[in-house]
Amino acid sequence: MKPEPSASPPGRIAELIRSYLTEHPRAADTAAGIQRWWIVPTFGEVSLWSVEQALVQLEGEGVVQKLDSSAATPTYERGPALGRATRPRDGQQ
Repeated sequence: MKPEPSASPPGRIAELIRSYLTEHPRAADTAAGIQRWWIVPTFGEVSLWSVEQALVQLEGEGVVQKLDSSAATPTYERGPALGRATRPRDGQQ
């Protein structure tokens, strides 16, 4: 991936994602969803590239993990470094 000139620092974005997952332990979304729903409301507009780079960093730290790495658009959730939240199975509350 090529960096964008106006990209926000991935380290700052990583902090925001880590904080969001601490406050919302069952949260899971795609990089685009994280950009729009997790980051923009508290930080403002950021590039998708910055979010993707932050997710790579956080995945390496075990803070996030991909739910399905074979999907065209992977979904990320809280990883083992933050303690996995128990997600209800389909059809359960």
